This record gives sequence, structure tokens and C-alpha cells, in this order.
Amino acid sequence: MCTNVNEWGKQVRIALIKEDMTLKDLAELIGYSPSYIRAVVGGKLNSIENVQSKINDVLNIKEGGV
Repeated sequence: MCTNVNEWGKQVRIALIKEDMTLKDLAELIGYSPSYIRAVVGGKLNSIENVQSKINDVLNIKEGGV
């Protein structure tokens, strides 16, 4: 099982684990559907509304690292 996850997506998943949150929790918190957030975090979809910035703010991810 090999998935191609971008570096930012890895940081998000690590931060979610540290915060004991799911992608669904994150999506509800910032007002987007879980499937949209899953696609953005997975690198399959570029966010057009600066969703990455909102995710960074919620999870305290700084540019370049957690």
C-alpha cells in the first residue's frame, strides 16, 4: 500500500493526530465538506478559497513545518 501524499498533507495528518481530530472534525470546524478537505489534504485538489491557510490556522501549522 503506497500513497503519494504531499509534505503539507503529512503535516496536516500529524497535527490532526496530535489534536485528536479527524478530517471530518476539521471540515466541520472550517465549514467545508469532509470530501473536499480530504481532496485538498491528499493533494488531489488545489484549494481555490485559501483553505490551506484556514487548516494551517486551526492546526497551528507554520509554513515549512508543524
